[in-house]
Amino acid sequence: MPECGTRRQGTRAFAVAMLLGALGAHPAAAAIKDPAAVAIKDPAAAAIKDKDVESYGACLRQIGEDAQKALRTGEAWRGQGGGAPALHCVALALAALGQHTEAAVKLESLADNLANERSELVPDVLAQAAQSWARASRPERAMKALDRALLQKPNDADLLLDRAVLRIDPAGREPAGAPAKQGAAKSAAKPAPAKTTPGAPAGAKDKTAPAQPTTGPSIDPTRLAAALDDLDRALAASPTRDDALTLRATIRRKLARQAEARADADKAVALNPRNADAWLERGILRHLEGDEEGAGQDWRQALAADPDSAAARSAAANLAQLRPTQQ
Repeated sequence: MPECGTRRQGTRAFAVAMLLGALGAHPAAAAIKDPAAVAIKDPAAAAIKDKDVESYGACLRQIGEDAQKALRTGEAWRGQGGGAPALHCVALALAALGQHTEAAVKLESLADNLANERSELVPDVLAQAAQSWARASRPERAMKALDRALLQKPNDADLLLDRAVLRIDPAGREPAGAPAKQGAAKSAAKPAPAKTTPGAPAGAKDKTAPAQPTTGPSIDPTRLAAALDDLDRALAASPTRDDALTLRATIRRKLARQAEARADADKAVALNPRNADAWLERGILRHLEGDEEGAGQDWRQALAADPDSAAARSAAANLAQLRPTQQ
C-alpha cells in the first residue's frame, strides 16, 4: 500500500514499506526497509516460541544482507517445523527479491493460519499482503486484503491511510504533495509545461503569467471522495498524523477545497518540519493563492528537509519555473 517526506509513524509491523503511492509516485509501493530493526515488532513475532525468537530475528536480518540466502534459510526452517515465523520470513524474502505475487500468496496463507489462534495479528499480515499485491500490479487483490483487515480493525489509521492511497492510484504511484513512504522507489517529477499567452506562437513563454507548478495527474473524483473518507477516519483516530494530513491536503486541493487543504498543509508542516512532502504541498497551495514568494519559500524548505526525495525534485522543478525574483 505509500515508499513514506515522512512515513509510518506507528510501531506496527509493516517492515515492508507499504503501498502505493497513489497519485504520482507515491510513497506507496515500497520495498522492505531494514528487517533487523523490526524483527521483534513484526506481526509474526508475537506468535513465536521463545526458543525461535533468535532464529526469526536472524532470518529477517539476513533478508537485508542476502535475500536469496534468507529465502533458503526460511524454507529450510519451515521444513523443520518453523511454523508462522518461518513462513513470514519466506514471504518477506520473496518480496525483497521482487517476487511479489508469491510473497502475497504466502502472506495471505499466513493470515489464514493465524486467524483462529492469533487473530489479532491478521490485519498487519494482510496489510503486508496488500503491499505485495500492489507491487505485483494486482490492485484488486490489494484492496480485498485491506478491506478484510479493516473489517477487524475499522479505525486503524495505518490501514485507512494505506487504503486511501490505493484508492487514489491503483497503479502504485503518488501525487505531487503526497507523503512519501519509507523505502519507496521515487521517480523524478517532470516540470509542467510553461504557460503561453493565448494566440502566442507554439512554444512561446508567457512573460506575464507564472508557470504552473507540478501538481500531479488528475484523479477520478469518485475515487478522491472515497480516499478522503478514509483519511477523515484515519485522522479522527490519530489527529497528529502529518503524513495523513499531507495526503488529505492534496486530495482537498484536487477537489477544489483549497481553504481546507491549506489548513491541513499548515498543520502538517507545524507537526513535522522535516516532512518534505508537506512543504511541497503547501507551496503548491500558496502558488495557487497567488503567493509566489511564499511558494518559493516552502519549496526551498522541501529541498532542505529531504534533498534526495521525490518531493525535493518536484520542488526544484517548481522553483525553476518561478519568476527570477522569486526563485
